[in-house]
Parts: sequence; structure tokens; C-alpha cells
Amino acid sequence: MRLNLIRSVSVLLFAIFVAGCATSPNAVRPEAMAKIRRIGVMSLAANKFERKYTGFTVFGNEIESKDISDWNIDQEFEAQMAVALSKLGYQPVLMSYDRKDFLHVYDLHGPWDAPAYRTPNWDAIQGSLTSLAEKNSLDAVIVVASADSPDFLADTNQFLRGAGFYSRGIGGRTKVSVLHFFASVAIVDGHTGKVLATRWLSTMQEGNWGEIARASPMADVSPDLSRAKLSAIDAKTWSDIRLELVGLPKDAWEPTFKALMPTH
Repeated sequence: MRLNLIRSVSVLLFAIFVAGCATSPNAVRPEAMAKIRRIGVMSLAANKFERKYTGFTVFGNEIESKDISDWNIDQEFEAQMAVALSKLGYQPVLMSYDRKDFLHVYDLHGPWDAPAYRTPNWDAIQGSLTSLAEKNSLDAVIVVASADSPDFLADTNQFLRGAGFYSRGIGGRTKVSVLHFFASVAIVDGHTGKVLATRWLSTMQEGNWGEIARASPMADVSPDLSRAKLSAIDAKTWSDIRLELVGLPKDAWEPTFKALMPTH
């Protein structure tokens, strides 16, 4: 009974969190959809890998991160996005650009680093996006950015972000051990740079927020791996992690784009 209550509260918190952060619709309006055919794809989500462990008390928590921008996973994601858009009848465009010019999407919305201020800052890259869209003759640009999620996996008060490992332990037992990729997907008007709609990246786009969150790109991994210090992981294992991470969102692009850009 108590566990069900905790899970219900966790789902509610997730719904409130996402609703509170949303500043745009979750689907493009029909009149705007009629003008969209040629779409640029941009992924800014795979530049950092985070390892997070939540223990029984705050004193047992662990968090560290690693720069993975040189893994070029964003390029792989963009290729996957293009395939998904083609299947839906759009004309995807793989663009040439410098990702560093668009990382202001992670500029905080407020005076300190807190989850409420860490939602993707689409306004910070508005001008850069319109210039890129004009250069490539685009009707719209789909942009993917890392996003925070409340911990719906272990029902703690922690937030998880982007690509990485998350594990939760109590005593000598690890209850949760996953590789995850949490991201927000925005479609931006190519002429104005304004966000037309946003969605959470997930294979499930209908139902309550708990169902949507649990269908985020994730895979179970060994606790021996998720609990290991990042500096202790060897090159071969990192190569395997990269391949696994590349494959995580493959099945989530098409349902997310369908929900983002409904045709009826």
C-alpha cells in the first residue's frame, strides 16, 4: 500500500514537473503543419555522460560525469532522426554546423542551478537556428536536448539527466541499474525560430506521465558497471557502452515525431 502511494506521488510529481516546465504546445497546430515539409535535424544531447547512484541516505549518493562529445553520437542520432522523418513523409536535412554554437540551449533560466531552471533554453538559440534554417532553406528544425527527469525509477527525490547510468542501492542490494537517455524534442519554426511544440522522447506518447516516462530510452545494465567509477572503465567497455547508447532511442524517434507533428 505504501509503495503504491509513493509511486503514485512520483508519477504526480513528474506530471507537475513537465507541465510546469512546458512553455509550448505538445503538438504542432494544423495551420503550421500545412507549411512544413523540409525539416533540419539537430541533436545536442550526447555531449555528456553522467553516472549517478542514490544510496539509502544522502551521504551515500554519488554523481560524476564525463565529456563524450568526441564520440560523435549526436551525428548518429541525427541520422536516425532523418530515417524516421523520411518514413513519415517529410524531407529531412542533415545540416553542417558547429554544435558548440548551440550549446546555449543549456543556459540556466534562473539565478542558480536547480531542476526548475535547467529545462532546455530554446530562446537562447533562436537567432542561431533561424540563420541555419535560412542557410538550408528549411521550413522547420527538430532539436533534441538533454533534459531532467524526476526519479521515477526508484521514487527518490533525485533528478536524472540526459545520457548515463543510474543505480539505486539499499544496503548491499542494488534495486535499479540502467543505462538511460532522457531528452526533450522541440520543433522550431524555420522562419521565426519560435518553438512550435515540444515532446518528451519516448516510445509511448499517450497515457499518463508515468507510462510515458517508463517508455523513455533505457536498458538494464549490470550493477557492477553502473556502480563503477567512470575512471575505472576500460576502453573496450566504453566502446560497448557507446554502441548501446547509440541504439537506445532508435525506436523512440518515430512515435515522438508522430505525436509532435500530427497529420490529422
